[in-house]
Amino acid sequence: MKIPFGSVTFILMMVFPGLSATKDDGWENLSHVTWQRSYTFVARDLHCVTGEIVSVSADSLSVKLPKGGVTKLDRADILRVTSDSYYIYSGRSSWSDVMGYKTYPGEGVRIQTKKGETHHGKLLGISDSDITVWQTDGSIKIAKGDVSKIDIVSGKPLTYSDEYWLQECFYLPVCVLDVHLWPRWVGIGRMMRVRLYNSSVPEDNRPLTCKADG
Repeated sequence: MKIPFGSVTFILMMVFPGLSATKDDGWENLSHVTWQRSYTFVARDLHCVTGEIVSVSADSLSVKLPKGGVTKLDRADILRVTSDSYYIYSGRSSWSDVMGYKTYPGEGVRIQTKKGETHHGKLLGISDSDITVWQTDGSIKIAKGDVSKIDIVSGKPLTYSDEYWLQECFYLPVCVLDVHLWPRWVGIGRMMRVRLYNSSVPEDNRPLTCKADG
């Protein structure tokens, strides 16, 4: 289950948007998220693989399968990487993915317009024709035709063990002293950016439903 972040994280992200996001808008996330949990890798032919990341290079990655063995996946063949409700990487441009993404407190979006403007804020609403974002100076509505790129800015997934203890922190505040957990509360090194929409490439809004084997 995805854990909401506190308002402190959101404020830091809005004031210092590049403070804790990874340098790359997607693929580089795979080298920086924890490998101590399972991820789902959706191929362009809609076949899916689930397992733990073993290694990542510029053009491929290796995955340890639940029943044993390791398989190699080429970056060019990967359409999406997720873990539960976390988006880690998207290999397509999809307005519907932005529409369907549920942001949590402390998360937001980064929008680049075709005029060269950049807007950071909390996603207030999105339709087929526009997107509305709340910024520190108020809300702004941007027409889809004016949008160049949209990144979601969200928290990195934790190991399953740390995720459990993060939930317990609501009842046992002392656990925020854990070196793996306290940065989570202030957003340091715990955010990532995933590009879901890019107007310069063909738009792909088809549902990503994994095909059954056989």
